[in-house]
Amino acid sequence: MYLFALAMKQATILVPFVVFLSVTALPSDPRRRADPKDPCLNEAPTLDGPTSDNSAGIGVEFESTFVVFSKPGCSSADTNQAKGRQVDDRKGDNWQLTADTSPEAAGMLTAEYILNGKTIKIGTGAASAAAAAVSSDVIAWNPNSGMPNNQWNIEGNNCNPWAISAPRMGNGAGDLPWSTQVTAPLPFEAINDLVAAALVTPANSPLLPSINPSRNIVSVTHKFFQSSPNGISPDSVKADVLGFFSLVISYAKKATSTSPPIYMTRSPKVTISIMPRTEFVTLYAQVKSTLPGTGTLYNLVKILACYRNDEDDVEIDQLFCGGTVAAPEPNSYMDGIGWCLEDTDTKDQDCLTVEDWITSIASGSSPDKLTKLDGLIDGQIGGLGTALENIIDSTRAVPLFEFRNLDGINAGKMQDTVSNAEQAVITYFDKYKAPPQRKMAKRQDDVYGCPTKSPLSSTMPTPSCTLQNADPDQGIGGRGYGIVEEVELSS
Repeated sequence: MYLFALAMKQATILVPFVVFLSVTALPSDPRRRADPKDPCLNEAPTLDGPTSDNSAGIGVEFESTFVVFSKPGCSSADTNQAKGRQVDDRKGDNWQLTADTSPEAAGMLTAEYILNGKTIKIGTGAASAAAAAVSSDVIAWNPNSGMPNNQWNIEGNNCNPWAISAPRMGNGAGDLPWSTQVTAPLPFEAINDLVAAALVTPANSPLLPSINPSRNIVSVTHKFFQSSPNGISPDSVKADVLGFFSLVISYAKKATSTSPPIYMTRSPKVTISIMPRTEFVTLYAQVKSTLPGTGTLYNLVKILACYRNDEDDVEIDQLFCGGTVAAPEPNSYMDGIGWCLEDTDTKDQDCLTVEDWITSIASGSSPDKLTKLDGLIDGQIGGLGTALENIIDSTRAVPLFEFRNLDGINAGKMQDTVSNAEQAVITYFDKYKAPPQRKMAKRQDDVYGCPTKSPLSSTMPTPSCTLQNADPDQGIGGRGYGIVEEVELSS
């Protein structure tokens, strides 16, 4: 998420709140955690998706860490229980106001509006209508600590009622900043277009952040295949394959040493602004029939990691390789990197190397190991399991992605923001209604493997599983929402 500059009067309101309010550190929400062995790994926000009939849906989250609910003395457990629960009766068609635990402090919650990705179908106008309704509700609600009847019940919470402690003055609801995230299905050709666009300044897409859109993104192009790794010639590679490997290489190259392990408490989802909500074995199944030649998937990834973008060209990334662009020579660096994560509640720890992750993708047994590992934090990566949704007016089923770190907006911009994002998705649907045409390649069956049945359902969870409410982000202000950057808020 991005941090936003406040008007002077807002800054003077916020700073005393941050300085003088005494809080107790809040252990991360235990309901966000997922046992990596648990078949009910889906830790997605309950309204994230997918739709019940696998038609294309769109979900949106508007979160503001500047709207704070407080309840002194509320325990960490009861504070965590409020996450994702509806606030009072503030709801309407396809939307509701919920509480979030972005402050990560006992007795403190923030406001998050959710547009229901399970019920909003793309192209029906329902998303725009819901965003307009949320915009009106923000103004009508006008949350502030001095408002009359400042008592708010959160669904099923033992600490009810809660009170709004920030902002401290009214009449500013229209200026409050809200961070935005969009979840929607897209084919990998569209992901390829987006990662390429992210390297252009300024990036011009409602599905990309306008500030630092290229952060950690590797745009895999045909030039990454110039040495014909695994016998794959540059001319044979289609756009969907480029999109898939752009995602994989972007994550892989930002991994860090696992020996000695340094355990992190933050999800790898923060690596780039495009996060797959469908797990990687299912993602790989979208493209793997197009990959000819011999050799392992991991060896292919190591060679692709040899390159880095240099405007419209590529150059050797000497951290990962020697040799030349025409004949790269991977070193052993990637063999020693991965992710080590720690559950701050249970203190459970686990490490995963990039090699083991890629091997798990190729095995065909879902979920992949990075999806499992992320369950230690919040289960967002791949958290919708094998979910796919169909492109409008097509039987082509494509994965779901969350587009994160989108520009901060005020209430007046909500409807346009959602409409623009939805239209961008529709444009990609029209452009890529049919998959790329190619000949089926002969390959060694034991190299890439075939998918097996996943314990992660692509439909509704089984009755024995309880859907969890995951933390989709840290909100506008992150963990320290009293810190701001000089970023102009759209009016």
